[in-house]
Amino acid sequence: NALTELVRGYPNILVHIGPFEVNEALLLPWITEDNYRQSIDMIKSTDASMVFGHLSINGFEQYKGQVRDGTELSDLNKSLFERFSIVASGHFHHRSKNDNIHYLGAAYEFTWNDYNDPRGFSILDLDKKKFTFVQNPYRKFHMLSYDEKKDIDYNFEHLEHAYVKVLVMDRTNLPQQFENYLEKLSAVSPADITLVEDVSTFAETDDSSEI
Repeated sequence: NALTELVRGYPNILVHIGPFEVNEALLLPWITEDNYRQSIDMIKSTDASMVFGHLSINGFEQYKGQVRDGTELSDLNKSLFERFSIVASGHFHHRSKNDNIHYLGAAYEFTWNDYNDPRGFSILDLDKKKFTFVQNPYRKFHMLSYDEKKDIDYNFEHLEHAYVKVLVMDRTNLPQQFENYLEKLSAVSPADITLVEDVSTFAETDDSSEI
């Protein structure tokens, strides 16, 4: 467990490796062969009203539009958590809610799969049993559309260190204008620029770039 190694020597920090109950909450680790039986038994027997974990629950979106429906040991059924007032989980990047289960989502963008899907963190009011979402204003992945027949937007200041895809709609008759466009874009120092020339086969998300 990496966290155990990172906090070694700090007497005020206690790391729980297995399932652990504190106040009204059951804290669950990532489900593995080593802790599966203990974790499932505690889910079924605990008196806690809330569950917090890094869970893989079938029927929820890992990324926007990609629903998990796995058969691995760590993949759990939603019905296992029906009796709890709140189940809050990380793991899946997409933020979603179904009945009492809340996937809180990633705090920021990791890959193109996260593009155009709000990121941030959530604050839980323990009295009202209600989450408040605080959106992250910073984005790492951006898409631009270039069409020489339309007004060209040269506002690139916000793209420094960003990953940028330029969807080339039309650059047939004004090659110098397109070169100037790319030069101005490069001048703000994006982390990466990808040109998409064939937009007919383009999908918004892919997992080719990972931070």
